[in-house]
Amino acid sequence: MREDFPAKTQKNLHLKATLVLVGLLSNFALAATPTILYFKFYDSGQETFHSIHLRQDLERRFGASDSPAILLIQTQTLKTSQYLKQSHINESIDAESLRLLFVVACSTEVYKEGYHTDMSKAKELEDQKKFKTILLNDHGQILFQCFEILSAKEIKTLIHDWRSGKRKPI
Repeated sequence: MREDFPAKTQKNLHLKATLVLVGLLSNFALAATPTILYFKFYDSGQETFHSIHLRQDLERRFGASDSPAILLIQTQTLKTSQYLKQSHINESIDAESLRLLFVVACSTEVYKEGYHTDMSKAKELEDQKKFKTILLNDHGQILFQCFEILSAKEIKTLIHDWRSGKRKPI
């Protein structure tokens, strides 16, 4: 500190500088903290899985599972053109080789054909838009999200980029 400032002014400047530094570090810490989306979901047999410890749930149920991912499809109805197109694309993907689970969160209809949330959780997850896709890693960290249909190529690229370290949780 400069010696020509009174001691009280030096103290105030030091306090302000400390507060600015703490603020900057807090913003950095928040920016570096990935967003985690926790929800329970079920398979067609009503077995329960958790987005935040997916790997352990799959190991318990099926044996081993290396770096599984979830593509959560949020929709208000199973009849929208966006949902139907995304569902058709999902069917064209070899999800097992990608170690990818497609989970449907529909807030107005019961979906029981595959992995799904219950309707109350789907309502809780629902956004202002009628359709949303979210890619999560096996710890429930969001890797990517959008309000559009994802092509098979985009899904494969996102998963490859995450596994190769090019894509980090957001």
